[in-house]
Amino acid sequence: MDRAADAGKDWRQEATAVNHFRNFCRFFSATGHASVAHWRLLSIRADGSDCRRLLKERLMVGLAELASTLLGHPAVRDARATTIRHDDRDVTIGVVEFSQYVSGPELRGYVWDRLGASCGLDGVLLVNAVPLAGNTLDTEYVRSAVIAGTCTLFEGPADDVEERLLSIWASTMNLKWIGVHDDFLDLGGDSIVAVEVLAKIEDEFGTALDVYDFMSTYHIRGVAGLLSEARVLQQQ
Repeated sequence: MDRAADAGKDWRQEATAVNHFRNFCRFFSATGHASVAHWRLLSIRADGSDCRRLLKERLMVGLAELASTLLGHPAVRDARATTIRHDDRDVTIGVVEFSQYVSGPELRGYVWDRLGASCGLDGVLLVNAVPLAGNTLDTEYVRSAVIAGTCTLFEGPADDVEERLLSIWASTMNLKWIGVHDDFLDLGGDSIVAVEVLAKIEDEFGTALDVYDFMSTYHIRGVAGLLSEARVLQQQ
């Protein structure tokens, strides 16, 4: 009886540990880190220590793969990746020391093309030299850069207007990955492309925008604001 009771206790402990592990998996799937690398099977003890070890190892493998993928770009001399807390959520940032001009959105798209949009990379910070605190990446420097807006974080369209604008930008510039805060020039746009985009916006929305206002606004969310303002003026 004692042996049977012990076996039942062991089974319940293992089941509890597996439950914790599944919850961890769901958490990382929800935060966009699940597809960076494959999960590795480890024995899971009831006290949860292996769960924590696996979780830590899993995140480190993911960040290492992001950095390695960034290093594959010809303009990148050195690359690191880290996850920081920003606006009550975890964001993953690639920190890139570059050897020739390249933009953050371009590098984010480069990684997404290879690892998928769900790989967890939210933005890329460009630096002249990778900031270090001792021998490790200076995460406070990265956090400050994100707060200051130096690193553009990806955000998808919030409504139908932004969705339609995104479609116009993507088709005109032949781009697959565009966020609503991505700089038009960083995406490869110029005055010639701007004229083409503005013509398509007028066809789509029936509203003509000034090219100077467009270039000053520089991102999809801002252009959506210009359209909203123009509609208000038209209704007066």
